[in-house]
Amino acid sequence: MRGTVAKLPLAASVVAALALSGTAAHARNGTLRDAGDVLQYALPLSALGSSWLVGDPEGRAMFAKSFGSSWGTVQALKNTVRKLRPSRNSRTSWPSGHTQAAFSGAAYFGTRYGPWVGIPAYAAAGVTGWSRQWADAHFIDDVVAGASIAMLYNFAFVDPYSESTFITPTKIGDGYGVRLRVTDLAGEDRKSGPDVINEFISDFKFEFTSGVAWLATNEFKAPSSGTRVELRHLDQRDDPTQTSVVSLDYFIDDRQSIRGLFAPFEARDEGAFDFDVNFAGAFFPANTPIFSEWRNDDARLLYNYKLVDDGTWDATLGGGVALQYTFIKLQDQADTIDRSQSDMAFLPLIRGEFGYGLTDEFRLFGQAYGGATTNDTLFELGAGVDWQWNERWNASLGYYYAGRDIEYGDFDNKWEYQSLFLSFGYTF
Repeated sequence: MRGTVAKLPLAASVVAALALSGTAAHARNGTLRDAGDVLQYALPLSALGSSWLVGDPEGRAMFAKSFGSSWGTVQALKNTVRKLRPSRNSRTSWPSGHTQAAFSGAAYFGTRYGPWVGIPAYAAAGVTGWSRQWADAHFIDDVVAGASIAMLYNFAFVDPYSESTFITPTKIGDGYGVRLRVTDLAGEDRKSGPDVINEFISDFKFEFTSGVAWLATNEFKAPSSGTRVELRHLDQRDDPTQTSVVSLDYFIDDRQSIRGLFAPFEARDEGAFDFDVNFAGAFFPANTPIFSEWRNDDARLLYNYKLVDDGTWDATLGGGVALQYTFIKLQDQADTIDRSQSDMAFLPLIRGEFGYGLTDEFRLFGQAYGGATTNDTLFELGAGVDWQWNERWNASLGYYYAGRDIEYGDFDNKWEYQSLFLSFGYTF
C-alpha cells in the first residue's frame, strides 16, 4: 500500500503535466478558445489516466460516477433552461459543458490525490472557464454553474485516496521536493461518526445557488444628453434569465465565520427605442435596431458573528465590503456605432440573518444586505426554507430581491430584480 501511495503524486502529476504542456503548446499556436477546447478533454482524461497508472480501480469508479452525473445534469439543464448564448446562435448557454468537464477532472485530482496535484489542475480548469466567456460562448453565470455542478458531484462521489497520507513541500539541499508522511490512525482515541464530521471536516462550506431572475427595472441615464433609458423596453430576450452565485464560508469557531461570495449577473437584448438616444457621444436614432449588453459582477467578503443559537432560534450579524463592477453597452445592428460605459466601486456592507428551526432538519430563514456610499446604494432581501439532510449536505429554496442605484459622474444606473432560487451546500 505504501509503495503505491508513494508513487501516486508523481504519476498523477506526470499525466497532468503532459496534458497541460500539450495544451499550452496548442494555445501558443492557436487562441484562448482553442486552449479551452483542448482542456475540456485533457483534464478529465488525465484524471482517469492517473487512476490507471497507480492501480486505483476504486478511484476510476468514483470518477465515472462523478463525471457521468455532472455531465448528464448539465446536458439536461441546457435543454430545459434554454438560455440564449451571448453570441445569440443557440439556446444552450446555461450551464457551460466545457467548464463542467474541465472542473470534473480538476476536482477529482484535488479530492482524490491531494492539493499539490489539484491546485494546478484547478488553475487549468479556470483557463477553460475563462476561455468560454472570452470567446463569447457563455456568460460568467454559465461558467460558474458548470464548475459548481462538477464540484458538487465530485464531493458527493469522490473520497481521498488515503486519509492517512499527507504530502507537503520540503527543501532538499539546494532544491525542493515533497515529503510523504503515512500515519496510523488506529488506536483508542480514534474518533468516528459525527464527531469526525464536527471536528475535522466542518471548517469550510461550499455553496452553489441558482435562480430564475426577472428584471423589474434596468434604467440608465445617457451620459451625453441626460436622456433616461429603460432597457426593459427592448425585446427582453434574456428576461427572465438564469443566474448563478457561488460562496465559500470559513468557520473560525461555532459563532464566527468569514464568507467570500461571487454573484455575476448579465443580460443581452435587442430591439429599438421609440425615441432618439444620445449615449456616450454617439447618436442612436429612434426605431433603429440595436443590441444592448448589461452586466453587474458582485464580489463580497464578509465577517459574520452568530448572536443567538438556542437550538430553535438563531440570529447572525455580519459586515464587510462588496466590489461592484457594472457595464452597459449599446451597438447598432449594422455594427457602425458601438459605445459602452462602466463603473467600479467598493461598498461597505451590513448583513443580517435570522432562522427558526421547524425540526432538526428543516429551518425557515430570512436575510438582508445593505450598503451605501455617497453615490451608490445597495439593498437585498431574501427568505426561504433550508433542509439539512445530513452533517455535510444542505439544500435551500426561496425568494430573493436585489436592487442597486448608482449615480457617479456621468454614470447613472438603477436596476432591480427578483429571483426564485435553489441552492446546494457541502461542508468539509
